[in-house]
Amino acid sequence: MKNIFFVILIMNPLFNDIQMRLFYLNHSPYSWHWNVRFRPQEAVYIGNDTCHITITCNQSGFHLTRDGQRLFTERYIRNLNELLPVLKRRWDVTPAIIRAVEYLSRVPVSH
Repeated sequence: MKNIFFVILIMNPLFNDIQMRLFYLNHSPYSWHWNVRFRPQEAVYIGNDTCHITITCNQSGFHLTRDGQRLFTERYIRNLNELLPVLKRRWDVTPAIIRAVEYLSRVPVSH
């Protein structure tokens, strides 16, 4: 009798939402463009090398990093419409992050 193992990969709905929008925009992966860096099926970074939010495919929500130090984590964000108000309430989120999320939130997607 053979043993069969199943791997269940839980996808982050926020990551899926952003990834669909980036695919729609034909965003170039692996390089910063309009304050967004994208590694398909892995992670999205919004901001820049100094200060950015990270959204990974397999962890819910996002985290904020400044100068290599994780400052804040929020697990219960499912899409860009929920993300934007949270970011606007934080004093340590840069305007570049806010602008990039606002721009992405206007990209049409079908869920």
